[in-house]
Amino acid sequence: MPKNLTAIPNNALVCQDQFCCDAAHIADLNTFVREITAASLQAADCSLPTVRIYDSHGSIPGWSEFVEPLRKNSLFWHKVWIECGCPHDGTVASIMRKTRAKYHYAIREVRRKETDIVNLRFASALTENRSRDFWREAKRIRNSKSKVSSVVDDCCNADDVANLFSTKYQDLYTSVSYDESEMMAIRDDINNSLSLDGSHDNFSVNVEDVCSAIFGLKRGKSDVNGRLSSDHFIFTCKELSVYLSFLFSALLVHGHVPSDILASRLIPLPKGKNTNITNSANYRAIALSSFFVKVFDVIFLIFLHKFNSKLCTSEMQFGFKWNHYVFHGFKRNACLLYYRRWCCILYTP
Repeated sequence: MPKNLTAIPNNALVCQDQFCCDAAHIADLNTFVREITAASLQAADCSLPTVRIYDSHGSIPGWSEFVEPLRKNSLFWHKVWIECGCPHDGTVASIMRKTRAKYHYAIREVRRKETDIVNLRFASALTENRSRDFWREAKRIRNSKSKVSSVVDDCCNADDVANLFSTKYQDLYTSVSYDESEMMAIRDDINNSLSLDGSHDNFSVNVEDVCSAIFGLKRGKSDVNGRLSSDHFIFTCKELSVYLSFLFSALLVHGHVPSDILASRLIPLPKGKNTNITNSANYRAIALSSFFVKVFDVIFLIFLHKFNSKLCTSEMQFGFKWNHYVFHGFKRNACLLYYRRWCCILYTP
């Protein structure tokens, strides 16, 4: 049986001082995160079944619409044909052969028209404003297998390629300079606002918010280290939501984020199927982060919705905003490009 948490940092979790600088509290919160991770892994080893995952060939676009009905019909008449004694001729044998031929022909057709089917789905999702279907089709395209190059920018082994992308993304994400004095002024301004507002109670994370955030996680997803998965949070007991609510509230009070939560892994992916994968400029990076961060992201969206009068965002912001998606920004840009192309006058509210 998994052991219980060795110690709950009560002093750090119940601290209400927004200007607390106690190093012991920070150390206790860092340890608390590691203890929650270890307890989740131990509980999963004893409770969650593990299965071997085999590689699949992936889904074929148009299968459910054009192939699956014919497949079921073919299997039905094949079963009828077997029950009739597998006759070589006759009505049942003729129907069985025709349904099987239609089924096999449909498979060849959807494979031949795969690109057209995908494009038609994209067009339907855009015209009918079905953003979920749009991103589902985009996800299917992203999940398609792509070739991996053993040589990138004259780097021939895995370590050199990894160091190449590490240097490239380090330069990219540190390319924007900032004024240290200006950042200090912003921090002082925030501290002054906190001392005048005193709204800590309003922004404490409750258990219901954590449960709602966990409910929105997708199953079977791994985190940055490949140890925790979304299943560790989804199939856990409610006590974990209580611990997470205390943890997130304490992190907000102390203005601190443990390094285990901040960890992120960048994975370079080719920008398209037909790009030159030996050139590092043709790659884009996606980041795998901790599930603590993913849960807190959803909680922050809940805060934006709950305290809309206090947390005001720009009307030009589409990401990380309640009932807004990057898809909305995509449609706005498409409209602007259309009017610019045809030199039309665009009236906006």
